[in-house]
Amino acid sequence: MGAPFVGRRRELAEISALIRGSSQDRAPAAALVTGEPGSGKTRLLTEILAGPRAARLVRVVGFEPNQGVPLAAVGEVIRQLSTVPVHGRSLEGLIFGGREKATRAPLRIFEAAHRALSSHGPLLIAIDDLQWVDDQSLGLIHYLLRAAEPARQPLSVIAVARPSAAATAFRSTVEGGLSAQRRLLLELGPLPQEDGLALARSIDGSLGEAAGVALWRRARGSPFWLEALARSGDDIEPSGLIAERLRVLSGESGALLAALAVGARPFLVDEIAELLGWDAGRVRQASTELVARGLGVEVGGTIRLAHDLIREAATASLPPAARRRLHARLADWIEAGAGDDVKMLREALDHRVSAGQPSVGLALRLLSSPGRRLLSRDDLQLLASISDGLEPGTVERIGIDRALGELGAIIGEVGLALERWGRVSEQVGDDSERRHAETEAALVAYRFGRRGDAHEHLDRARALPPAGLEDTVRLDALQADVELWLDHETAAGSRTAERAVAAAEAMASTSGGLERLPPSARRAYLAALEAAIDGAMQEDRDDDLVGLTEPCLRVSASLDDESHIAAQIRVAQALRTVARPREGEAQSRGAWDASKRLVLPILTVEAGRGLARVLRDLGRLAEARATAVEARELETRLTGAPRGWGSAASLRHVVELSLEDATAALRALRRDAEAEADPHYRQDLHLAIAVWQAKVAGASAATEVEAELAAAHADAELARCPRHSGGLALATAELLARIGRVDDARAALSAWDRRAGSSRVSRTLWRHRAAAAIAAAGGDHATAVSILEPYAMTLERAGLDLDLIWARIDLGRSLAQLDRDRAVAAFTSASELAERCGAVSEGRVIAQALRGLGVRAWRRGAATGGGGLTALSPRELEISRRVADGASNREIGEALVVSPRTVERHVTNILAKLGLRNRTELASLVRSATVRGSPDE
Repeated sequence: MGAPFVGRRRELAEISALIRGSSQDRAPAAALVTGEPGSGKTRLLTEILAGPRAARLVRVVGFEPNQGVPLAAVGEVIRQLSTVPVHGRSLEGLIFGGREKATRAPLRIFEAAHRALSSHGPLLIAIDDLQWVDDQSLGLIHYLLRAAEPARQPLSVIAVARPSAAATAFRSTVEGGLSAQRRLLLELGPLPQEDGLALARSIDGSLGEAAGVALWRRARGSPFWLEALARSGDDIEPSGLIAERLRVLSGESGALLAALAVGARPFLVDEIAELLGWDAGRVRQASTELVARGLGVEVGGTIRLAHDLIREAATASLPPAARRRLHARLADWIEAGAGDDVKMLREALDHRVSAGQPSVGLALRLLSSPGRRLLSRDDLQLLASISDGLEPGTVERIGIDRALGELGAIIGEVGLALERWGRVSEQVGDDSERRHAETEAALVAYRFGRRGDAHEHLDRARALPPAGLEDTVRLDALQADVELWLDHETAAGSRTAERAVAAAEAMASTSGGLERLPPSARRAYLAALEAAIDGAMQEDRDDDLVGLTEPCLRVSASLDDESHIAAQIRVAQALRTVARPREGEAQSRGAWDASKRLVLPILTVEAGRGLARVLRDLGRLAEARATAVEARELETRLTGAPRGWGSAASLRHVVELSLEDATAALRALRRDAEAEADPHYRQDLHLAIAVWQAKVAGASAATEVEAELAAAHADAELARCPRHSGGLALATAELLARIGRVDDARAALSAWDRRAGSSRVSRTLWRHRAAAAIAAAGGDHATAVSILEPYAMTLERAGLDLDLIWARIDLGRSLAQLDRDRAVAAFTSASELAERCGAVSEGRVIAQALRGLGVRAWRRGAATGGGGLTALSPRELEISRRVADGASNREIGEALVVSPRTVERHVTNILAKLGLRNRTELASLVRSATVRGSPDE
């Protein structure tokens, strides 16, 4: 019978209060308890979990031998979250499913778990022996905690650990992600004398005070040793106590203890019986003796040792040969039932290595497992050491090195990947295999920005005897990428990409069509098309760009989901740059929906950024903001998210320039620019600030506009991107005109016109805008009107509503100098479009211009009738207005102090009352009901 819980009352009360607060406030909380072995960490955790709680409890226990086994510790967490409808099924599919299992990666699992947690309700994760928890399990816990803070999820994590690197990392996550009120960091020292004496007397009531104090001193205040010494009744030092218990064990109990010590985790009775070749009754008899001597614990049909200190002492007492035999037996037993399960294969490998037995076959099984992406850096180093012990040139060594090269590139171990592909190239005798290894090494170097290594491996691949068309396509496509993105040689990269596409088309024709090409050849074809699209975008070749989009989508559709989604994102950006936003939206929307459905978080971030941009172009500002917010939330959860098109946070701030508080959005954009390290993206931020200030304030903001333009030009020099430089040149001409520097603006536009011609539609549109601005600033308003009227019609046909609002504003400004009635009509048209788009800031600019013409801004009455807004309750009206502002259910719930599910129920009722299909139609109705931001409001 265990001793009663004594002492640690303050720690118990603080942690219990933290758990209650997490459930009540629906917010995450975490506690970390550290202490040396025997300080009572596990006993304190047990007492905490015995108390009443609202949250569902899930236990996580770390075991030292399983520290290298991916996701070994969080199996119960995953099983619990898999019970949640919808998102739980996605998580279950990623872990246990068929086709999805083959491409599972840690981030996909982490994000699926977060989504499941959002529908789960209060959850308490209790972690014992955090220092032994495997890296992927720790990664999942850290991800859930980071994601729970912005999502306001009621997740409590209580971890106990020895001082260790894992405890330090967990402490950093807690301190960096949670407020002081929702985190607790405790270090357990020795029990105070009073508590130590009480613990000793609770076990041996005959102890006098002097004897009890002496016992406390011998135990140095350790609860574990206090209990052990009090139960032994012997005058023995703690260091000898366990050894004495081990010495008197019977043979069978000793054999069971040895198996439990080397296995270092709980075992079912039937499992340990199978491992030892005993029947269950024999196991139970031996287990009874272990429990009676305080060395073991049997609970719920499982047997384990009572403490890590016992395991360490028992392992140390075993002769090396006996330990190796047990490791070998465990390896055989685990491997036999492992199948392709990466966790079991990894555990078996540890035992095989500890047994000193050959492990090549097991290493190859592990590297071909569907879950191999879950392996950690340390796992790859272990597998590399196995390869290093083999004879060079053997099939097994080449096989392991090839697999390590592939896997190292996937998980970001660049040095290892390059080294292993280099070794494969040296060891294989076939030229095609050498070429493949050198090409893969060049691809790794390109993806991680290592320009010199990329060229070195490309040169080695090209130095080999001539290859077939597939290898030619692959090499040319990769060289084009290096030239475009690492060398910044746009012309050379474009020509190489065109050569790759021509070779790919010849390859498909020779084979009898795309469908007859093997997957590897289709991937090479897709790489060539993607490089050609990038080259056409950089060189402003719109016609070529449009022509490449269809084959890119067609080839990617013949491959896997991830390839097709990535192609959709690329094509969407291409269509946006050629002023075809509706088609771009369709591709972005498809990529956004599919990537979310398949839980592909990195692609979801990229698709979300692209979708938010094109929605802003289309004037669907509430949708754009909501999409940017969702993408940003995911972006924050990821570490090392791709930076294509900047960050979702900056994009949100650009959208918010038009939504209500432009001043706050400008402040946010300036902070974004200060924090942005990449000049490519920083240039866009400076330009966005300059464009807004020049359009709204004109010459009165000249100093600020000039400063932002200067910063943008400095960044353009650093970024060396011809596409961005071209756009910046035209923007400079327009903005200089808007702030009154007409001669400089004319010079800038003339310089642009002298450059090599651009066929890009967006450049042509921007040139019209610059020319109109110059004409207006120079007083030639008739010319400005003659440019702006057809320009506005072009924007209207394309669906570029946000630019169309400003075109009508500029048209109204020039017409005000020529024809008041036409000016009022232009401003009124702009006002109506701004209302439909929800462009509040633009609406204020228009209202001010109308007042200058003697026209009072007016307010449209609310919709009437049973189907209008008057049919809604005050609470429903409030929720409708927040929906129109782009707020999510969670954000609305936080503002109104109700749950997201309650908000969702209200939105469903609102849509039903008004006969609407979705939130977009509701937002449009709310915006059309009132001229928001007018002077009367």
